Parts: sequence; C-alpha cells; structure tokens
Amino acid sequence: MASLDDIGERLAEIRGRMFLASLVSGFLAALYSLFLAGILTLPVKELTRAVRQLEQGRLGQQVPVQGRDELGELAAAFNTMSNKLAAVDRSRRQFLADASHELKTPLSSIKALAQSLLDACETDPGVS
Repeated sequence: MASLDDIGERLAEIRGRMFLASLVSGFLAALYSLFLAGILTLPVKELTRAVRQLEQGRLGQQVPVQGRDELGELAAAFNTMSNKLAAVDRSRRQFLADASHELKTPLSSIKALAQSLLDACETDPGVS
C-alpha cells in the first residue's frame, strides 16, 4: 500500500510534467499561429504594396488573384482599376501631345507674322 507521501510525490511529478507539456504546447501553438498569420496576411501585404506603388504614380500595378474569396475579389477589382487608370493616363498624355502639336503650328504662324510686322515697322521710315 502506498503512503500519502508517495502519492503526493507522484502528484507533484505529474503536475510538473503537465506544466512542462503545457508550456511546450503553448510555445508550439504560438509558432504555428505566427506561421499561419504570415501565410494568411500575404495577399493583404501584396495588395498594400501595389496600392503604395499606385499612390506614387506607378500606374498599371497588378496583384496576383488567389482564390474566389473576398481578397481574391478585391485583388481583381484592384487590377481592373489599375488598368483603367493606366489607360486614362495614356489617353491624357496622347491628348496633351496632340493638342500641343496642333497649337504649335498656329502659334508659329502668329509669331512669324508678328516678327515680320515688327521688321516692317523698323525698315519703313514713314511709320512713326
């Protein structure tokens, strides 16, 4: 028959082992949680990076669409928006280039005419 002291010692030993097992399990659970959090937040980090690039004027940024969940839909919407912004920017640049070219010809003509009038005034002694 076991004495109460032996039973107390066994219980203390079991309690110590359970405490150690709890610590190890908690540590492993924390590591696993950090690993999963890194994997799960990767699409959000990629989207954030692309938004920052777009914010700096680098239009046409794309993010990989992974899955059909809310993040996948958000990534697809971002890609569409980014493409449209890039197309609008190209159109704006083309319009400015065309308008600039179209305005240069009349301005050159006006400048040449004004210069010839100034030259005519300088050479014509009858003009006061």
